[in-house]
Amino acid sequence: MNDKKLADMIMEKGIDNVNLAMLTPEKRKSILSHVAEKYAKKNNIHEAVRLFAMAENREKLVELFDWLLEQRRYKQAAIAVIPSDDKERQNRIAEICLRERLFETASNVYTAMGNTVMVKFISENFPVEDFES
Repeated sequence: MNDKKLADMIMEKGIDNVNLAMLTPEKRKSILSHVAEKYAKKNNIHEAVRLFAMAENREKLVELFDWLLEQRRYKQAAIAVIPSDDKERQNRIAEICLRERLFETASNVYTAMGNTVMVKFISENFPVEDFES
């Protein structure tokens, strides 16, 4: 059975109900990435990011981030870039979020980056009510 068919079956059953431990790392990455792509196409960005991260597919996370950034979907772009460990892109989205007054999202990105100075700056200079809901 090919990876795309397996991905369809996994989507039906739910990824948390499937044991992929017996697969080779390459096969596991391929299947999880196919499932993640299907979730991304259905606009379920959180699940797509979770599965790309499980697959350790940094390239697809960055690709998804770039597409979301292009669409000006900053909160979702931030979610996609955090597990990629791409510090340059993380910093770029955090700066954009600050300009767009998405303080909580910016703080979350800076936290993931380990930038405690910026996290403290945001918490001390922007009241909680300024944080997006």
